[in-house]
Amino acid sequence: MTAFIIRRLLIAVPVLFLASVFTFFLVINSGDPLENLRAKPGISPQVIRNEEIRLGLDKPFVERYTDWAGNFITGDLGNDMKNRPVWPQLWSAIKYTLRLVLIAELIAISIGLMIGIVSGPPVLGFRLLDDVHLFSLFLPTRFLVRQPPESLWCHQVQ
Repeated sequence: MTAFIIRRLLIAVPVLFLASVFTFFLVINSGDPLENLRAKPGISPQVIRNEEIRLGLDKPFVERYTDWAGNFITGDLGNDMKNRPVWPQLWSAIKYTLRLVLIAELIAISIGLMIGIVSGPPVLGFRLLDDVHLFSLFLPTRFLVRQPPESLWCHQVQ
């Protein structure tokens, strides 16, 4: 069992690395972060060049990736386009997401337990959920699905 866990952890390392490289590649190719600045007619090329240097857009891909990955590992997620730190914004969203996940898990476990209790022991010689399931399998699909009117079909068969 220990060998299995170690093997899985060793497989996870390159998978996480490739996933991070792929994610970084998608992020840097998603668009020009200085597009709005370039569209303004009164902005000089020197101002644009200074912004490129400040954002690190003048560096090669590998150097940008290592900077990004190093900052991510240390917990520095940087600033957004309005120069606000990303981590507090992300944390406020994570709090609501965790709350939602917890409530969804409690609902799923409650419903699963109720269905398990109902479908477990035979009641009056039959299992209710088994019978409902078999009945739904034998029903033709056309009785369960509402067909659109003939006028909505794209191609009329003549």
